[in-house]
Amino acid sequence: MRVYLAGMESRERAEIINTGLIDNAFFSYYYVRGKEAPTTLLHGRPKIGKIILDSGAHSFFAEVLSRKVSASVHVKKTKTKETPDQYMADYIVWLKKWHHLVDFFVELDIGEIAGQNKVLEWREALKKAGLYHKTITVYHPEVMDWDAYIAMINDSQSKYIALESDRSGRARLPYLKLIKPAYDKGVRVHGFAFLKREGLEKFPFYSVDGSSWLTGTQWGASLVAIKHKISQVRFIEGKPELYALSKEVDDLIHVLDPDLKLQREKRLEIAVKAYKLMQEHYTELWEARGIHWQD
Repeated sequence: MRVYLAGMESRERAEIINTGLIDNAFFSYYYVRGKEAPTTLLHGRPKIGKIILDSGAHSFFAEVLSRKVSASVHVKKTKTKETPDQYMADYIVWLKKWHHLVDFFVELDIGEIAGQNKVLEWREALKKAGLYHKTITVYHPEVMDWDAYIAMINDSQSKYIALESDRSGRARLPYLKLIKPAYDKGVRVHGFAFLKREGLEKFPFYSVDGSSWLTGTQWGASLVAIKHKISQVRFIEGKPELYALSKEVDDLIHVLDPDLKLQREKRLEIAVKAYKLMQEHYTELWEARGIHWQD
């Protein structure tokens, strides 16, 4: 299982990128577009193992919250001003120029807003542009039935599709049922924003992503790997757990260093190492159960 680090667009991420610790990174087109060059991607590409670029579909879903629909990633308050067609046209132009910087990119999966026929039309445009071989297509149950899902699997040139995470107020998707036909056909399945421990033990995703590794810079906490278990720890001076954890995690004491830059770097490094352990643990778990994804 691959665990992708989401929220990589900020220039502040250059510090952790330079360590060479990041195996998998998840960028958003919405935040790297509109510049002469995508500097964070250009900087990160030589140092990061695999990169997925999200389309930024969440920028449209922020406009229709009253309809109780949401994107496969966390909804932001910022709204895009473009029409879906213009946004997609610009996305294709950008991808033609910069697609070599990413391993895969996600389609603009807003069938709930633009209609699924429009999404199918955009897929054809990606094929015509010679980009479909890197496209991750996405299943949404509100606009796709089972036959449409199987057709999407069969049509995938990248051999990579994605499923949305749990939504508030809606029953969990039947992930096992959805993953099995893809796995049988050698098509990898990504789970958006899916880092729930109980879920990862039940559902054999090829890859998942999450942004909780950034909590060390946002809320004074971080994911920490302790004896093959991932825990969130708040770094508060004098807290007893800090000293117990320092025996398990190298340089943990530096999260309280007077140098704030060093604090931030160490907290991110600790979280990245936790993601690595999570990745190794669930890969081993599912391989022991007979699930062997092919890269």
